[in-house]
Amino acid sequence: KARGKFSDTLDVLTVLLHEQARREAGLSDRAARGAAAAIDAVERAKEYAEGNGNPELITATLLRELSPLLS
Repeated sequence: KARGKFSDTLDVLTVLLHEQARREAGLSDRAARGAAAAIDAVERAKEYAEGNGNPELITATLLRELSPLLS
């Protein structure tokens, strides 16, 4: 049940990043590319979660991947 909520959270994060990418398109190519790359990282995290990966480890990895993309 907790993993389901974790996956739901990742789904919401994907939606938010997609909205950010759309907002940034045309304004800042770098920011739009960063948001798009972040979506890819979140989608990988979802795959790990579906494979019964540890949510804490998935989150730590995801945060490391997102940090340079959204700064």
